Amino acid sequence: MGKMTPEALQCLKGMLALDPERRSTAIEALAEPWFDSLREPEVEQLIQADRQRKAQRLASGETNQYSNNTEGERRRRGESSKSRASMRSTHNQNSLQDQSQMSMIGPMSQMGQVT
Repeated sequence: MGKMTPEALQCLKGMLALDPERRSTAIEALAEPWFDSLREPEVEQLIQADRQRKAQRLASGETNQYSNNTEGERRRRGESSKSRASMRSTHNQNSLQDQSQMSMIGPMSQMGQVT
């Protein structure tokens, strides 16, 4: 693998940030200098519109939808504080427990023939 330019590294750092507050959105990533030579005029218009929306939000004191959210507020909206990997792991563990319990019951009762 070759060396990356500072612009490419900056773009990747923004896209791969774990903290959603610091992670680049798709439009922010496209606005990075690394994409300057590839950017089409339509994308440039989207970038400008996004910057204007952010400036308006900042001027009105509006915050990001993810900032200052308490656990209760996230739960009320149906959001989870668990990562997808954690939720998959929990689901897989529950599935394995269900399978082990079914194997203890026996094949005839699984088919509904024995109660």
